[in-house]
Amino acid sequence: MTSATQQHIHDKIEQLQQELASSWPELLEYLPTLPNSNSSTEPNLVVAGEPEDSTITQEDRLEVIEQLRALSVLPPAALEATAAAVLARKLGFVINTSVSFAVDDKQLLHSHGRVQVQQSSGYFNTLWPATKESTYALYVSPRQLDVQSLAQTPWFLGKRVLAINAAQMIGVVAYIAGVQISGLHRAQFSASSQLMRAGQFWQPGNQGQIIVCFLDDPLPAGNVLDLTQGGMQ
Repeated sequence: MTSATQQHIHDKIEQLQQELASSWPELLEYLPTLPNSNSSTEPNLVVAGEPEDSTITQEDRLEVIEQLRALSVLPPAALEATAAAVLARKLGFVINTSVSFAVDDKQLLHSHGRVQVQQSSGYFNTLWPATKESTYALYVSPRQLDVQSLAQTPWFLGKRVLAINAAQMIGVVAYIAGVQISGLHRAQFSASSQLMRAGQFWQPGNQGQIIVCFLDDPLPAGNVLDLTQGGMQ
């Protein structure tokens, strides 16, 4: 569409709005504000969890905190896609980094649930070298596996995640290191002792409640984020 055509359409819409408003003034408050015809028509796309700007109020932060706390005490499940995208976007504002609850439209079986310390060897954990980052390991339920997962590397293996303790309002950067093949007792996740300690999941007020979302930014495993302040502790 040429700029001349865009200007013509813009002028016609503006004329129509003025005509409508002259006969029905109350309509003005419901009519959209027309953008400048010379401005770009490209939509402003925002990835789920990606901050739109650097401004966030304390009220916004408290709203996200309350939503995370409410989610953490719900029965273990996966968030519905739309709700997950909205929460991820808000959380992205708070911690100033992009997060999501899905990777290529694939979700974990549980976005929230209970976590316990790793009881025994997990499936796939032998693929990980003994490094500082690998000590902050999170293991998912064996129900996450299917026949395809056994034939190739599971999509979730090695993904960087934020393990959130909503009671203490901290999040720890970790990796999904594999599947906990045994020892899960009413829990949906297991974690290394280092991750359990860093995330304070053993604290009396927490009771092992955890929220797990994916991180797009390469934050080092073991970093602890203060969700009340939006930065590293």
